[in-house]
Amino acid sequence: MIFEEFTNAIDQIARAYLRQQATDPTARERWQAELDTLRKIYPFHLKAWAAMPAPKPAVDEHRAQLWVTERLAADDLTLNDYTFICKWYRDAAGLYPAMQAAAKGRKGFAQVFAQQCPTVEQRQAAFTKFANLAQAVLDADPAKLPQLDVGLMGRGWLDNQPVVLPFSTAWENTRRESAEVMGYTDRLLL
Repeated sequence: MIFEEFTNAIDQIARAYLRQQATDPTARERWQAELDTLRKIYPFHLKAWAAMPAPKPAVDEHRAQLWVTERLAADDLTLNDYTFICKWYRDAAGLYPAMQAAAKGRKGFAQVFAQQCPTVEQRQAAFTKFANLAQAVLDADPAKLPQLDVGLMGRGWLDNQPVVLPFSTAWENTRRESAEVMGYTDRLLL
């Protein structure tokens, strides 16, 4: 399997299981193994992400003002500039120390950092929350799961199910929230 993001992988595991569970007796074991693999490797991925160095600026004397580490250390750093940097570089763990140092003693800066730059623990919690939804789909009674492709079901029907299924509003909201916290640090190949 090749996925660009962990959230996409979890999403596809649940969707593939729902498509296959009625006709393939090995579907649950296969997709459970994939989910277990994701659960095992995600903490290692986060550890490697947190250890990544800060990105190096491109050599360009005309754009020196855009070098992020120098801009973060500047005395004239504004809250708007800081907010932009935190949003743009939210997935660059190597810049987090410089971002935190720039926030010290400046009103509102720490709040921006906390909102824009999720920690390893917050990213792990978001992954776990979404993985638990997929686990609920895998653990559900197969007799109560839809026998049709859930993509064809109306959201109203899905939103009233005891198991939160892909294509339901609750599933999509949780997926979006998880992806926002996990960011784009979660590239993988399985």
